[in-house]
Amino acid sequence: MTATLMPPLSKSDALRAMVLADIRRLPSPWPSQEPMPGDVEVMHHGLEGLRRVGSVIDCRDGGAPFRFLLTQAALRTGQVTQFIGSQRLGERPHIPLFDALRGTGATIATNAISFWPVTVTAPEEVPRHIDFEVRGEQSSQFASSCLLGAARVVAGGGACIVRVGGQLASDGYFALSREWLAAFGFVARNEGTKWLVASTGKQEARRIPGDWSSIAYLLPLAWKSGAWVARVDLRAKHPDRAVVDALASIGLRVTPRPAQTPKAADSNEVRVVGTPTGGLDLDAAKTPDAIPALAALATVLHKPSRFRNCAILRLKESDRLEMTLELLGSAGIAARTEGDHLLILPGVARAFAFDSKQDHRMAMAAQVLAYLHGVPAEIRGRLSVAKSFPGFWKTVEQIKKQR
Repeated sequence: MTATLMPPLSKSDALRAMVLADIRRLPSPWPSQEPMPGDVEVMHHGLEGLRRVGSVIDCRDGGAPFRFLLTQAALRTGQVTQFIGSQRLGERPHIPLFDALRGTGATIATNAISFWPVTVTAPEEVPRHIDFEVRGEQSSQFASSCLLGAARVVAGGGACIVRVGGQLASDGYFALSREWLAAFGFVARNEGTKWLVASTGKQEARRIPGDWSSIAYLLPLAWKSGAWVARVDLRAKHPDRAVVDALASIGLRVTPRPAQTPKAADSNEVRVVGTPTGGLDLDAAKTPDAIPALAALATVLHKPSRFRNCAILRLKESDRLEMTLELLGSAGIAARTEGDHLLILPGVARAFAFDSKQDHRMAMAAQVLAYLHGVPAEIRGRLSVAKSFPGFWKTVEQIKKQR
């Protein structure tokens, strides 16, 4: 029996929808029957915490939850909120967002030694007209956080502008934020580097879709095993939807299951077919979360692969550029960096041991690499996948059991 692999719902969509539902005073859009990935759980508890005075919110290792909640805390009149999190989260860049929030009159204080706790003190009177100025080179999450903050200001009867300086990294995620604003009755109009946020009052019913960032790790497994992958909306605008185009560029096709029944039509199942004809050539800055999975796939192609603009990978839950080199090296695969480009040569992997350093994407990438080559792997930090894909290891077992 051929397995059907089920990804989780999209945490990047969910985090934005949850903040906007809170702003509109609507119930959480996360379905009660769905297990919460770690970042979604952080957002759920964080939004609850912001409703209480003097809360301490544990963001664990969640960059997006921390950054989105930070802005919401800065707009709670007179409220003092403390944030704590992992050492790695404290090491990641946040200063551009801190600077943007300080421009609203909020105070952001960090511990000089350990970074944590971060204490946010909102002004006694939050301005009704706010002009956020934020840099976008290191992460689009800073600009998205300000956009979500603008929605809160506008919902309260104020006016808000978000100015984004520099080249916006991973701009597809900023576009995703604008999509969710529209679903909750807001519009962000672009005027050069300036975004004017206003209320339209026209809300639309929209469900949280399958997680394209997780699907990017399932598609190589599906290609090797012949399994189906569910919850795949090929019309989605999520940045990691670009993995379909990446596969197409090397001769692999993502094909939907024929809709023989109404239920089948709604399941959005796909499989990956074809024989690869070349190597990958991708801009890593556009889809950074999918790069570790595609790097594993690159090892079984017929020609070398090149991933350009990889500097952004160094700013994730781990230094993913260095970690990808370490993963491939541990399996005997040749790879090297050329400036901020990553070059991977096809090869035959050996059995390997790999420490993911608690980075969920790297733990999943290690399993993809092991499965594609049919070699055993000792993967440390396996529980880290709960951050985005709690059922990942059970999903892998489905492939192993199919016949």
